[in-house]
Amino acid sequence: MSTYYLKCFNGNVFFDATIRSERNGRKVVFVLETDRIYFTAEDHFPFLALQKIRLYLEDHGVKLLCNGARIDVYPSGFFMESFKAYRLVIDKAAAKEDLVNILDATDELERIGTVSDQEAYWQKWLNRSKER
Repeated sequence: MSTYYLKCFNGNVFFDATIRSERNGRKVVFVLETDRIYFTAEDHFPFLALQKIRLYLEDHGVKLLCNGARIDVYPSGFFMESFKAYRLVIDKAAAKEDLVNILDATDELERIGTVSDQEAYWQKWLNRSKER
């Protein structure tokens, strides 16, 4: 089991959060805890489990400040089963030096977006990559 110490932001204040990760057979289980939120998500793929947590938080007006919540971070198919994802730049191929841990903290609040914002950025990056 691993524990990640993160911040959340509700539009007004920052507050502490932890995510514990563990395995349940072939699935990863994430447990998010704050002083007012407790939520569990599981999936075969860590990034998708994190998206489930983020969708829950979105419904409550809360953003999680981690790399996996940045609009410009998305895993390749190869990394879906890991905690790694690429930090994507439009018109630039993803490279090894662009890999980040999805549960590492970030303080770049302006890069944090909704799950749909992230999907849109990823689609834009994919489409522009195909044009090259």
